Amino acid sequence: MFIGGGISPLLMGWLIQFGGGWENPAGYIYAFFTMAGCALLGMLLQLMTTDKTPRKAH
Repeated sequence: MFIGGGISPLLMGWLIQFGGGWENPAGYIYAFFTMAGCALLGMLLQLMTTDKTPRKAH
């Protein structure tokens, strides 16, 4: 999360500029879908990992 928190403002600014600047909504749409894709990727990575901590029987 720390790496994403440090990189995301730079990435979002670049995507907004790539989409036409602050007055053009296309850049915001690019940034939104990029953030949504990263969230989905993070969810999939969490689902594919296993918890290796030992569990106590109740």
